[in-house]
Amino acid sequence: MKTKNIVTGALSIFLLYSTNVFAGDPFLGANVYNEHCVRCHGANGTGIIAGTPDFLQPSFLAKPDFELKAFISAGKGIMPSYQGILKEREIMDVIAYIRTFN
Repeated sequence: MKTKNIVTGALSIFLLYSTNVFAGDPFLGANVYNEHCVRCHGANGTGIIAGTPDFLQPSFLAKPDFELKAFISAGKGIMPSYQGILKEREIMDVIAYIRTFN
């Protein structure tokens, strides 16, 4: 029984550290946002260029992180893909930063 608990504990720790699930850091996200996003989305996230989303709208804020991450990675319309440009961690940091705008 003791061996089973040790194996279960070790497996749990392995799975915890082997996944790519993490919360973004809004402070780090501010730097990435200012370098890559502010030109089109503006300093407050309301959008400068026509067609960019208003990050303050409830419909945008209701989107889950995984959906925003997929959108940023793939790009759409006038927004370029950031896959290969930003690391997954940087994208999550930007999402955390965007969520501070409200």
